[in-house]
Amino acid sequence: MIHIYVSEIDVLDKEEVFKEKLDFVHTQRRMKVLRCKNTEDKKRSLMAGLLLRRAIENENLNYETLGVTEGAYGKPLYYYQTKNGERVSIGVSISHAKDKVAVAFSLDETEFGIDIENMNIRFQYTTKDMKRLDSVLSKCMSKKEGEYYQNLSGEYKETIDYAGRLSTRKEAYAKTTGVGLG
Repeated sequence: MIHIYVSEIDVLDKEEVFKEKLDFVHTQRRMKVLRCKNTEDKKRSLMAGLLLRRAIENENLNYETLGVTEGAYGKPLYYYQTKNGERVSIGVSISHAKDKVAVAFSLDETEFGIDIENMNIRFQYTTKDMKRLDSVLSKCMSKKEGEYYQNLSGEYKETIDYAGRLSTRKEAYAKTTGVGLG
């Protein structure tokens, strides 16, 4: 079974809370957080570590035994160590978008991905925006997807909604394989 944990990052807005929570994640994650250039990225990375810790502990596992190695294409592969020293693979996928972070976690499955997107469609896209979107999507759509996309009504909400759903699915699949979209 895959469990999904989602949180907003605003709970880490206060510097003293951020610093306190930094002690709750592994050294490897802490170093990743501190390497981030801007504050929002730091908060997203820290929240991912905190959600992963919650997932591990909800399964009655010792968070301190969590380890990460690098798989094919640089994909992080997570494991925990049993009391007798055996490494047991676990499934983890992390995504973030703007002010939210999602962590998918499973003891049973290791091949899955998650992606979240901030679908803010309250503003009108310009013709230039739509051309840029068309250009990006044409590189990752199948022929059938491209034909469907081209036949949409032209309503920007419908077009953006389809593009968002499609790219989110493809990104989640790319995280499953570790290959990426680019």
